[in-house]
Amino acid sequence: MNSPIPHILLIDDDPILGEQLSSLLRQQGYRTTHHLDGESGLAFIRSGHAVHLLLLDVHLPGMDGLSVLAELRQQAALPVLY
Repeated sequence: MNSPIPHILLIDDDPILGEQLSSLLRQQGYRTTHHLDGESGLAFIRSGHAVHLLLLDVHLPGMDGLSVLAELRQQAALPVLY
């Protein structure tokens, strides 16, 4: 039986860094999704997409990374690197 390809969500407001990290992770066999702000990243998770790891920038416009982390800790156990 094949296991699903791990999906990594990147929330970072730097589009160039986000694309570079996503590209590197895809080359290693991961699925990636990149969001530029905390609100859209949370909406993505809340919409039911399977996410196995979150790479989270602390300094974001609007809702900062620590606020995103606080919201997520109330909802689900998701590994987060920030």
